[in-house]
Formats: sequence, structure tokens, C-alpha cells
Amino acid sequence: MVTTNVIRLHEDLETSPLFSGLAERQVSEVISRGHRRVVPGGETLFNCGEPADQFFLVVEGAVKLFRAMSNGHVVVVRIIRPGEPFAACSVVGRPDATYPVTARAWMDVTVLAWSRGTMSSELRRLPTLQYNLLQLVSQYQDQTVDRLCESSTQPVAQRLAHCLLRLADQASIPTTDGLQLRDPLTRQELAEFCGTTLHTVSRLLAQWERDGLVRVGRCRVTLASTKRLQLLSMQ
Repeated sequence: MVTTNVIRLHEDLETSPLFSGLAERQVSEVISRGHRRVVPGGETLFNCGEPADQFFLVVEGAVKLFRAMSNGHVVVVRIIRPGEPFAACSVVGRPDATYPVTARAWMDVTVLAWSRGTMSSELRRLPTLQYNLLQLVSQYQDQTVDRLCESSTQPVAQRLAHCLLRLADQASIPTTDGLQLRDPLTRQELAEFCGTTLHTVSRLLAQWERDGLVRVGRCRVTLASTKRLQLLSMQ
């Protein structure tokens, strides 16, 4: 019998691409074999280099995946939002795989977590689930390559415009001033997303605010002119 908690989680995750094509009963079975975990914002779920022994799916909130470099720089790889899985290396990688990034709660986050053995069994039992996961891994890989090409070939202003548009596409709120990024975002985090410095991001945002492209508040950014930002991203 499916518990009330499982049903609630199922409803929250019914649009997750991980469960596309699965019957409701199958989704409930997979969810029931995971465990729910609430992580306060700023806390770490796992560190880069630790054994990859758990697979995760975000229910609420967001998780930041990043790599801290030896020179002190931080490279943000991806923001994981509700319905998105992460740490696929725990089930599609080598048995001795380690996490290639650190996962930190960007804000208060609720996740479902499965052990390597449990999720591996579910993937063998449900070929559609396995197919969906491989599709997502391929999609994430393509997006990572695109970002690598951006950072290698585009000037910072173009990368920052791309970054703001991408974040707005993922989560934004229409306001009278434009599209406000839903999540609180510091200039330092924007610098990490774009692979540049805090000084450069602050300078560009100040210039763009004077030019009417953005409005910047305390940890809040509103895109006042997405069309002009799109033009910047293509220059």
C-alpha cells in the first residue's frame, strides 16, 4: 500500500523527466525505495572526491554543483532544480567511482536519495528508467560542453549575458520591471557561474544597470531588457 508521504512526493515529481513513460505504480515504487532528506541552505551533501555511493533527485529548492580549483577559484558546473537528478556517476560509473564535484544546498533543499545498490537494482528492473537517466546524462554532458566552449571563446560580457538569460529561463518571476531571477544570487556566485572575477561582474552589472538592461538589488537581479541581453549574448 502506498503511503500518504509517497503520494505527496509523487505528485511533486510527476513532471520529472527521470520518470517519463513510467506507470504511476512504478514511479511510486521507485520513490518508496529512496529516503527523504532535508538539507539547510549552505550545507554540503557530498564533497568532490568522496566515494559516489548515493544517487539524488531534488524535490524542493536547488543544489549547486561546483569544483574548487587548486588556485582558489570556484567553477560552478550546474544548478540542480526540482525534478532533476544528480550524482549519476554513482550508478552509471565504475564501482570505485568518486564524486567529480561538490554538491551544496544553494538554499534549503529537499532531496530523495537512493543508495548505489538500490538505484542500480531499479535501473535493471525498469529499462525505461535506465533510458531516461542515460538521456539526461547525455543532455547534461552536451550543456557542459556548450558552457566550456563559451568560457574558452567568448568575452566575459557575452558569457554573463548568456548566464543571466539561462538562469531566467530556468526560474524567473515576471514583474513590472522585467524578469526577476527567482533565486537569490550574489555577484560572487555570478562570477563563479561565468568563470570570471567578482570585480568584472560588479563592473558589468553597474554599467548594464545604467544602460537599463538590468536592475540589481540585494542578492536580486531583474532582467529589464531580455532582447538587449540576447543581442549582447550573440556579439
